[in-house]
Amino acid sequence: AIDIMMAIPGLFFHKPKGYTIKEEQNFGDEADILWAKTKKLKNSIIKDKTYLTWRYINNPDEYNIFKFYKNDEITGIMVLKQTTRKGVSFGEIIELIYSDSDITILKDMILYAIDYLKKHGCAIVQAWVIKDSAIEKIYKSAGLFLKRSLIKLLLSPNSDIEAFYKKELWSFSQGDGNDI
Repeated sequence: AIDIMMAIPGLFFHKPKGYTIKEEQNFGDEADILWAKTKKLKNSIIKDKTYLTWRYINNPDEYNIFKFYKNDEITGIMVLKQTTRKGVSFGEIIELIYSDSDITILKDMILYAIDYLKKHGCAIVQAWVIKDSAIEKIYKSAGLFLKRSLIKLLLSPNSDIEAFYKKELWSFSQGDGNDI
């Protein structure tokens, strides 16, 4: 099951040390390079340049796209969105893509997202995460708390059932849904 994590942003701005962060409105070949570094993810939409461009550039909505580099090498891609619901400004962590070999960047990306969205007027930050996964622990350590809201998935009869139940093989983000 997927849970929604939420945070009320803090009062500081987190700039990850050792990374160069660029806000861009495109996905180049670096998206394919980064996706190739996520080989352990068996249960995911293929989030390469073609998919990301279709989903976030050709989509009529507005997204903020950030690329994280370390020593001029792509280490992360993050997509954020701002929206208003019932008069409250929400920031949404739509997509986080990072190399299997550099999971430490994940907390820095989350903290950067929370601070960026706060700076841009968001009262609440939201993300999707798989319950009881290692990634959930990282979200919690970044200050997001759990608001239980389950999303049910259908399993194809041809799926690898053993891989389906291994949380560490999943990549599931808010960008994979239809409600954004």
